[in-house]
Amino acid sequence: MATVTIPGGSSSSGPVTLTFSAGPGLTVAQQISGFLAAAGGSLGTTTTAGGGTAPTVGSGTNQLVINPTGPVATTVPSGYNAVFDNATIPTTITAASGTPLLVGSGGGSFFGNGASTIVAAGGSNVISQSGAGAVVLSGGDGNDTITGGGTGGTITGGAGTNSILVTGSNEVVQLAGTDVVTISGTGDSVIGGAGASTVTATTGAVVFGGAGNLTFVGGAGTSTILGGTGAESLTSGAGGLVFSVNTAPNATVNAAGG
Repeated sequence: MATVTIPGGSSSSGPVTLTFSAGPGLTVAQQISGFLAAAGGSLGTTTTAGGGTAPTVGSGTNQLVINPTGPVATTVPSGYNAVFDNATIPTTITAASGTPLLVGSGGGSFFGNGASTIVAAGGSNVISQSGAGAVVLSGGDGNDTITGGGTGGTITGGAGTNSILVTGSNEVVQLAGTDVVTISGTGDSVIGGAGASTVTATTGAVVFGGAGNLTFVGGAGTSTILGGTGAESLTSGAGGLVFSVNTAPNATVNAAGG
């Protein structure tokens, strides 16, 4: 585990510290922290207990820290360079397009539209993004449900049991826990992790097996599978599949219809 400190700004009562496991989420959080720290004394910080619509801000570098005392729902307008959910209980946050959202250990439901960065440190989360734009969606160590409809970027399941729905295009899904992935977009790919995973691609996808066992079910598009060090059970759809054993210890391939 590693801590990321969010610097206090010109109107802040102090910094905020979030704890992340190693992985893409930690990397993104560190990048955001560094960007804000570079603003120095010109960084503006708004603190709120949440609920309703957060205060609007003007130009400059601005961050929003949400410290809820109850399970509130907050809408974040544009203008913030980063938003931090410092809750220890589940909350609901809807962020404006292009507004990065870092979530602590409380879990909850988090929504973005268009270009979206939503990164959870822990807890069980529902992360949902829709519309065109690059995405960075990352679950914590709890059980997460993640939906990504963007046009590029990465989706990362945490170490828990996760359900990931990929409806966009050219998105890369990185797995770490026990994951169920459903792909209905185009040009998407999956990188397997240590846990067992089930991938269903109604359209074509590229899947790289990991250390965990892989179950794959294809659809109308042609998919490409590269075996990992776990066992593979593959069922092609109408579009067929291209499979390379690579390092897989054993693999079973079933044609469409059995």
